[in-house]
Amino acid sequence: MADRLAVLLEGLRGALRRERLPAPPPAAPRAEAPPSPLRQVFGREPLPFDPPPALPAQRGNLSHLFAREPLDVGPPRPAPRRSPWLAWLLRPEHLDD
Repeated sequence: MADRLAVLLEGLRGALRRERLPAPPPAAPRAEAPPSPLRQVFGREPLPFDPPPALPAQRGNLSHLFAREPLDVGPPRPAPRRSPWLAWLLRPEHLDD
């Protein structure tokens, strides 16, 4: 019985023992893969006189929503010409016509 208990304890210790992993191999310089054939055919050819790509001049959606609006400094605009289309639409219908 004592032998079985010793074997059981040794198995439990073996299961809970920390394992040491071997040291990783030294990092080799990564070789860059050549571009795919489609990228070679349809890709943009870099020319020596191309300017560096510029950032887009457009602003984001949030800056359009929350940006300050420029105030008008000139005289106020004339009021828009009114159209009686709503009165024409809601006027009572004449049955005699």
